[in-house]
Amino acid sequence: MIAQGRERFQAALQNPASIGDWAEPDENECEEILYAAQETYEGRTGEAFPYEAVNAPALTEPAGDPWEEDQLAALYPQLCERFS
Repeated sequence: MIAQGRERFQAALQNPASIGDWAEPDENECEEILYAAQETYEGRTGEAFPYEAVNAPALTEPAGDPWEEDQLAALYPQLCERFS
């Protein structure tokens, strides 16, 4: 989502159904961004990325209202229809 740019990200925060205006089912066009830090580090240092040195943030509860998977069609009917 973030790789799609600020405008799309902010639009999705305001209206999650707006994702359906541009997203394609089964699209992995931004998988490369997952490796950006590793490739940059290795390219600059010539060394393997030190995964053990990466500190993940503490897990917290998600913000917002809780939901169950069977509620998705009622909450986001356009997205469920498009991506089902």
